[in-house]
Amino acid sequence: MGHHIKTLSVNSNLRNEYKLNVLNNLSKVNIFVGSNNSGKSRFLRRIFAIDGSLSFLPPEEMVDVEKYYNNLIEFTDAIISLITKSSLGGIGNLNLNELISEIEDSRLTPFLKEDRDLFKDFYRLVDEINELNTSSIVTINTATARAADTRDQLMDQLIANLKALPNVYQSKIVEIPPSGRTSYKINFKRVYIPTLRGLRGYSDTIDTGKDVYKERTKNDYFKEASKALEIHTGLNLYDEITDMLLGTVQQRYNMLKFQEFLSESFFDRQQVTLTPVRDSDVIKVKIGTEKEKNIFELGDGIQSLIILTFPLFKFLEENLLLFIEEPELYLHPGMQRKFIEVIMDEQFSHHQFFFTTHSNHFLDMTLDIDMISVYKFNKELGEHSGSPTEELDAAFSIENVSNEDKSVLQELGVRNSAVLLSNCTIWVEGITDRFYIRQFLKVFQEYHSSLKQFKEDIHYSFVEYSGGNITHWSFLENETEADARHASMNAEKICSTLFLISDKDGDDKRPRQEKLKEILGERYYCLECKEIENILSADTIRKVIAEYEKSTLEHLAKKDFTQEEYNNMYLGTFINSLFEEGARKRRGSYAADSGTIVNKLDFCKKAIDHITTYAQLSEEAQKLSQVLYNFIKGHNE
Repeated sequence: MGHHIKTLSVNSNLRNEYKLNVLNNLSKVNIFVGSNNSGKSRFLRRIFAIDGSLSFLPPEEMVDVEKYYNNLIEFTDAIISLITKSSLGGIGNLNLNELISEIEDSRLTPFLKEDRDLFKDFYRLVDEINELNTSSIVTINTATARAADTRDQLMDQLIANLKALPNVYQSKIVEIPPSGRTSYKINFKRVYIPTLRGLRGYSDTIDTGKDVYKERTKNDYFKEASKALEIHTGLNLYDEITDMLLGTVQQRYNMLKFQEFLSESFFDRQQVTLTPVRDSDVIKVKIGTEKEKNIFELGDGIQSLIILTFPLFKFLEENLLLFIEEPELYLHPGMQRKFIEVIMDEQFSHHQFFFTTHSNHFLDMTLDIDMISVYKFNKELGEHSGSPTEELDAAFSIENVSNEDKSVLQELGVRNSAVLLSNCTIWVEGITDRFYIRQFLKVFQEYHSSLKQFKEDIHYSFVEYSGGNITHWSFLENETEADARHASMNAEKICSTLFLISDKDGDDKRPRQEKLKEILGERYYCLECKEIENILSADTIRKVIAEYEKSTLEHLAKKDFTQEEYNNMYLGTFINSLFEEGARKRRGSYAADSGTIVNKLDFCKKAIDHITTYAQLSEEAQKLSQVLYNFIKGHNE
């Protein structure tokens, strides 16, 4: 899954106001957070409305712009060197001063320009060299002028040397873009969704066809915009759907995909049909065999998601940059997760998203969803003199707080809070247990597609109780402590619809496990293996080891191990035992001091990448998935 902009060059106004020249480390989804009036919405609108073409750097895996400019500078420098040695100021269209100026420009602004072929300058120079011949006009450098016969001889040699250059550099240029393309040009469609949005129009909309939300937004924020801007409020959805249904084959296909999306996401795969009613501004919605209804009779959350996702399908085949103000409006945590899952779908791989938010639920999701960057905004004021008439101009700062392990987000206070809104909770020891079990449930439901589908943060949520901290919780209704100051927290009082999962660990934990089984009954599951990692199939573990070793597993002392061999021992110790002395290619041990996996989170993420089908689950993982599904189903019927 890709995105087009990794680094964005900002215009002079933003540079002065936000103290930055470029916005770095952009991802598929880019979240702007900060207190009220911290400048995040202003920044979002400004980059949406940047005049002219965007200047940016794409991710290197798409095209290495820096490498291209280095080659272009080297190529141009070689041309300059040959012309200079010939004591000329230029030949044909190759002018020495202009070439020097081009090198400086390439060094100062090494960006890909929207709607401009990245390789244009290189192939222009190649064409100018290929056009050279003995009758080409030359510019004499008077300071180093030579005799005419010597100059003619040098010119012949110069042309020959110049014509040899493209072959040297063309092979380097061809390696830069994917699939050896000789051109690379991108256009973007920018769309802005303001907080002023909705599907229910006013009389102005009905009588004049004017989108009053859009006009208000343009008047407030984009009055000085030099070009037409695509602002989507939802009020004009009637006309937009009509145009798509009566439009080109591509538009009709996109509309069909949008209706399929609504069916699969919100209406249990029942057929959904959107129909604009003649001589009205109302869209009718037909769901399965149910009598059709007005679109505004749907729940506010679904209406909001329709507004947020419609541009994705309207511009399905385009490179969309979607700018959204506070997408969490009218969306409960489950719907917020659904929104993120939708925009991460592969069919929107060429779309990129920027939004402001006050929702910690969006920030929670960055802990387990890749390709999200977070930017924290702050407002700064200079020192005030104390004069009642003095007014200070605000300046703003932006801090990129996105990193691989999202530790900065945790420092910002990100916590799972959606559990209070779900119908039941699954209590697990830690973050890797949550990630593994989430993936198990995902492939279980994909395999059993005919069963009712349940979604995290809507039908169920996870709670992490941190392993040994289970002793802090009381699962007995009547458990008492002589000294109230030492009483355990009563989990049943906090959440009576819980399911508890614990590791088997050692025999010393058995009394506690038996007590939990007695108290919780079918709502308790003790793993039949040492830890959650031991539940992975042998094939999955082999694939993870191969990824760490960056090779095949021919150097393993034993490749054909089975789950029974590591079921009741620490997995890190077991993996180390597979290698003969000095055979391991990975730096460092697979085991922590305790014997468990070192860096469990990294190991977990690699393992999950290799669990994409139900058949890849071990027998116990399949059993656990079934038990959990039955529990979730029982509390959502």
